[in-house]
Amino acid sequence: MALTHVKTTIPDVLKNVCINGDTLAALQICENELGNMKKMVQVAGQKNGTIFLRVQNPVYMQEIRIRRKELIKKINGNFGADVIREIKFI
Repeated sequence: MALTHVKTTIPDVLKNVCINGDTLAALQICENELGNMKKMVQVAGQKNGTIFLRVQNPVYMQEIRIRRKELIKKINGNFGADVIREIKFI
């Protein structure tokens, strides 16, 4: 069995789990925008234009609901397109 360099393997693995550069960037931007709430909020994933958040505190969940449109606008502003349309909680 021949060895394969990790640089050639990672893109194939990410394609198989439906993660591309835009998805990773959107998740990172969302995490950065959460600021101090990051301690109680985890970005769980993204699918079909929806970011899923796991929130451990109802106060933070309400804060995100209030700021939902602002967060989506900031994320999409980094792409110049509507990559994210919704934020949901799990």
